[in-house]
Parts: sequence; structure tokens; C-alpha cells
Amino acid sequence: MDAVVITIGTEILMGELIDTNSAYLGDQLPRIGIRLKKLVSIGDNLREIRETLESELVTADIVFTTGGMGPTSDDLTREAIAEFCGEKLSIDSDQLSILKSTFKARHQVMPDTNLKQASLIPSASAIPNPNGTAPGWFVENRGKIIVALPGPPVELQHMWRHDVSSRLEEMSSDAAYISKNIKTFGISEGELDQIFSHLFGKENPFLGIYSKQDGIHLRIIAKASNKEIAKKLIEPLEVEICDKLGNSVWGFDDDTPAQLLIDELRKQGKSISVKEGFTKGLICSNLSEAAGNNYVPIKGLITSPTMPKEERFPTSQSKDVLILSVSDTIQSEGKGKITIEASCDSKTNVISLAHRNNSLRVRQRTANQAILGALRLLNDLR
Repeated sequence: MDAVVITIGTEILMGELIDTNSAYLGDQLPRIGIRLKKLVSIGDNLREIRETLESELVTADIVFTTGGMGPTSDDLTREAIAEFCGEKLSIDSDQLSILKSTFKARHQVMPDTNLKQASLIPSASAIPNPNGTAPGWFVENRGKIIVALPGPPVELQHMWRHDVSSRLEEMSSDAAYISKNIKTFGISEGELDQIFSHLFGKENPFLGIYSKQDGIHLRIIAKASNKEIAKKLIEPLEVEICDKLGNSVWGFDDDTPAQLLIDELRKQGKSISVKEGFTKGLICSNLSEAAGNNYVPIKGLITSPTMPKEERFPTSQSKDVLILSVSDTIQSEGKGKITIEASCDSKTNVISLAHRNNSLRVRQRTANQAILGALRLLNDLR
């Protein structure tokens, strides 16, 4: 099935919000065998939303809309879908009861404007939203599907994981799709493309290559009559890739650098001390979001060149403490380098990177590289 994602919201067009929902759906859809063919962004305009639905559903099987599901007068996604389907909106008693309970649990009075969030059309069924007041819509009309989701990412992602993805998988039960995401570190996209050039360009299994904040990902997608056959199609490619790349492969599928590092620290019974200059606390922030972080003692310090030496972080090595530091030096004409150093039990791992700029994106990527460098050192200590 082919899909289009329509992001709705004038604030996105004006650059006030960054659209992360399209990236999320683009990552998730291939896992259930749906091909994302186009991304479209439009403003809060009823006519434009309706016309975009009409034009995109000529060739697409599914349209996902994100945004425009709030209670205000410029939240017009429901109205546009109703016009497209030629159906009337009406308040659904079950949704109204859920909505009232949500406000009651928050100890708030529900404004009348929120009533529209309890509305449905005959072609739509509600998608539960426990994290907000706007249920989604799952619409089946004229042989096409419209999935209308709210804009806040935490709401959209929960609804995808707990409802939408399973509904769509059931609807494409005539074929099984399996994907495997292999995550690499320390090797360039161009080099990977050269190594595996003989595997690219095939339809089944399909191999894609993607540059991410935590390295380069290789995703294999296979289609078959059942999942077992699809898995067997993936296995030879997975084995070949992992054999050729060795320890450049750091994880798979939903693995994150922070989660793997926390898991490894727990296994080895170690704590971690982090000194962050260039990354300004991002490493500790990532580690604190990983499951099980409360079982690992984490000590962090954000440093600056002007900090007195006596306040700087201890550098003594211990077999029970992983010490991770990220520092940067600026040389002439703004050029410089970033140094990542991980040490534990008399073993040290140093990574040097070119200092490009101080943007959040670069600092986030550096934080991931530091965490992966620390993980590699711990793996070597096993």
C-alpha cells in the first residue's frame, strides 16, 4: 500500500514548529509494509485541506493527517475530512463521556469549544488518545483510508504503537512484512554504500541506507506470504552485513546508545562519571531517560574553560567507575577539535572529531558518539 502524510498547521509553514511526526511515520510505515510516497505540509485552511485529501487519494491508498484536531476554530481537519466523505459531523456519546472524564481527572471545567473533539462521522471510528483530549479518526471511505492524528508527538506516537499500526497490519494480512534495522558507528555512508553495492537496488528483500544522529543505519525489508518466510529472506543479508562490519555494528531496531550503555553498566556493576564541555549536559540527559538508569550511579559535571582547576572533574581511573569526558578546543579562524575520552580500569578510548559548530544537532550527534565510544570500551572490558 502507498501512503501520503499531510502535516496540517500554519505554525509549521511559518517555521514556528518543526515537523517531527513525518519523520516518525516515515520510520514506522516500512515496518508494516506501507510505502511512504510523499510528504505534504499545508496551513489551517478548510478548502486547502479538503482539496489536498482529494488530490492525494487519487493515487494513494492511505493518507495520514497530523494536526488540526484541537478544539479551536482553526483546527479544521475533522471538518475537511467530513466534506471529503460527504458526511455530517455529530457528537458521539462515548467520546463525549471520555472527554468529560479527562477534564474531570484534571480537575478542570471542560469549555464548550472542546465539544468538537467528541465528534465523528459515519465512516470514522475513534482512535483512543490517553495522553490528550483529541481522539484520532480511522476513516474508511470509497476504498481508501484516512488516519487523522493529533499534532503533539507524544500523543501521535502512543496512538500509533497501541492502535493504528496493528489495525493497518491486519488490513494487509495477505502479505507479511518484516524489517531489520542494523545500526552502525564509525563508518561513513559512502563506505557502506561501496561495501554493499551488490545488495542495493533489489525489491525483495530491500536494503536502504540512512544517516542518523547515532550513526548510519541499514534497513532490510522483506515481504512474503508469512513472517517466517520473510525472516528467512532477511537472515542472509543480516549475517553478511554483521560479518563484514564486525564491531562497527552497535545495535538493532529500537536500540538506543544510552539504553545499551545503561544496560552494560548494570551488567558490569559499574557507575559512570561524565564531564561535559562541548555537549553541555546532553550525555547525562540521554542516560537519565534510559530505562533502569536509577540502578546506575550517574555523576555529571558541565565544564567551561574558565572553571577553576580545583572544581574540575576527577580523572583517577577505577575498575568500578567509567569516566567519560567531552571537551573542545578552538584554534585559529574558529577551527578546532572535539576530544571524547572514555576510561575505566586502566583502559582508555579516545576519539577526535573536527569542531564544526556549536549547533544542537552537532552536539547531539557528538553525545551519541561519546556514549557509543564508552559502550565499545565496556564491551572490550568483558
